[in-house]
Amino acid sequence: MTAKSSQSKAKYVGLVGAVWISAFLVSLDYSAVTLALPTIAVHFHAGTSMVSWVSISYMLVTISLMLLAGPFIRRIGYRRALFIGLSLFTIGAIAAGFASSLLIFILMRVFIGLSRASIPGSAVLLSLFAAVCEAGAKAAPRPASPTS
Repeated sequence: MTAKSSQSKAKYVGLVGAVWISAFLVSLDYSAVTLALPTIAVHFHAGTSMVSWVSISYMLVTISLMLLAGPFIRRIGYRRALFIGLSLFTIGAIAAGFASSLLIFILMRVFIGLSRASIPGSAVLLSLFAAVCEAGAKAAPRPASPTS
């Protein structure tokens, strides 16, 4: 095995690891908050209708911005978009943990949803890039230009 192929293999394993970790973190976050909704309601002395906004706000922002994230991801690059998305996601999750009111908690969930919008697209495109590179291609196919 040559040094170049072992370096390529290490890069590929790191890339797959980053994609796996991002998918795991996003799933864990959503599941943990969903399971904790009754505790959140008790902690913030809120009713069911107010606490339901914790999940609703997160999903509304994520779903509505996911399509808009595509051009953003293409402009700044897949790796950078994944890194920025995961960094903002982590900052939002930590800030939500220190929220002093339900409104601040919901706003932090909106922020997390905003940052999460770039994670799936980046992860999928990075996986595609890694698979194409692993197959021996010189470069991954570039998406069509938004101006064409």
